[in-house]
Amino acid sequence: MAPNFEDLRALLKEGDVLVPGDAGYDDSLKRWSATSVKPAAAVARPKNASEASAIVKFATKNSVPLQVRGGGHNPSGESSAATPETMILDLAHMCSVSVDPSAQTVTYGGGCTWEDVDNALWEHKLATIGGTVSHTGVGGLVLGGGYGMLSGRHGMAVDVLVSCEVVLANGDVVTASEDENADLFWALRGAGSSFGVVTHFTSRAFPQGEVWGGLMAWPFDFLPQLVDFVNEYHGKIDGDQWFMPMVMCDRATGARLCGASVFYNGSAEDGQAFYKPLLDLQPRLMDTTAKIPYPVVNTMTNPMATPGRRYMFGGANFTCPLDLQTMKDAAEEYYNGVNKPGNEEIRTSAFALEVIPQGKIIEYGKEDKTSFAGRAGKYTVVLIMSWDNEDRDQEARDIATKVSGVFKAKYGKRDAEAEGADTYYNYLNPDVPTDRAAMKTGRLFGNKAPRLRELKAKYDPTNVFFKNVNLMPLEN
Repeated sequence: MAPNFEDLRALLKEGDVLVPGDAGYDDSLKRWSATSVKPAAAVARPKNASEASAIVKFATKNSVPLQVRGGGHNPSGESSAATPETMILDLAHMCSVSVDPSAQTVTYGGGCTWEDVDNALWEHKLATIGGTVSHTGVGGLVLGGGYGMLSGRHGMAVDVLVSCEVVLANGDVVTASEDENADLFWALRGAGSSFGVVTHFTSRAFPQGEVWGGLMAWPFDFLPQLVDFVNEYHGKIDGDQWFMPMVMCDRATGARLCGASVFYNGSAEDGQAFYKPLLDLQPRLMDTTAKIPYPVVNTMTNPMATPGRRYMFGGANFTCPLDLQTMKDAAEEYYNGVNKPGNEEIRTSAFALEVIPQGKIIEYGKEDKTSFAGRAGKYTVVLIMSWDNEDRDQEARDIATKVSGVFKAKYGKRDAEAEGADTYYNYLNPDVPTDRAAMKTGRLFGNKAPRLRELKAKYDPTNVFFKNVNLMPLEN
């Protein structure tokens, strides 16, 4: 028997429920990536945790599949309806931000973007670990680990999380912190989307001044010098840096290019001195580096991630010294794909290396306060595939698979059960076979998997929250 969503409407005094045909329903299905626009039986948008609880209880009582949408930024479609019978619990109305300057904390709703959080904190000259694309939603990034520009100094988003307001599978609204429901708090920080609806987050914030950063680009012939700088950078970082070298192409001609997004948490003079080997490379085809307010730095790569196009992630890891031949081989796969006749629109794609100082990340990992498993000191490879037409989906998928495969063949770990997957959780792509295999619990969370399965059975025994990874039961 189909559920009566009018009954749910009656339960929400401040929020709303949208069903097909309602004004606003189609807009509610929109996501950052057009690949994730899928019809849903209903979209329920609470204004508070109590209403989110009512939605969860309604879904479980009526056996309605449920998916949770925070910012809707994951191109895998995990915040969209898996089937037309699925209901979406959409946190879009829960987007308030509250800063406590004296305690140096920030509390933000599950429907916020990092732009909301960055701007609210900047009014008090504070910052926290957040996304490097400003329109990314807060929830997916935090609950999956959360790298940011400040990770070298302060760790990951999960490391600075103080508490969460969570709606559990049975509808209970609880606080999770190191003092309350500590086991749940451990699970949320790395595998959170499998344990409940986080309606509010509270994170530590830190005094923050202006920074130096921007984008640079060169002809592809400078790739060897760029790789040399990656290895030099690895040896001299102290935590105040964030560096993302990229392989890309001219969108009109397909000409081969390389580039970098650079960040220095300090003065322009110190930043320019640190990145001097790159600033000395001539000719530079682009250079936007300047002293800027901290929130601006998280908008630098926004032009690569315009909402509404079709997107796909791919990922891998690497360690230094970075091998030049591996970069060349990966670049060759990328260029062979994007310059294939008919694939011109995919030229907006790129692949990049997130060379984030690992010291603080490893240090926090030794405390074992989070379920996040990616603390082996590896750097992240990310493919950002972008295009417009559905008939190019398979081509984009093939390029992502081949480029990430080059790095996985060279740097992929063999002891994944102990250390976790060789792809960052938030870049996992179920369309890439190696990632799909890694999304089996034992591969993804390594030796943290047994405890996670126990906690899954405790907090969500009927698997209401199944997003990205099926923690219960373990697939073999």
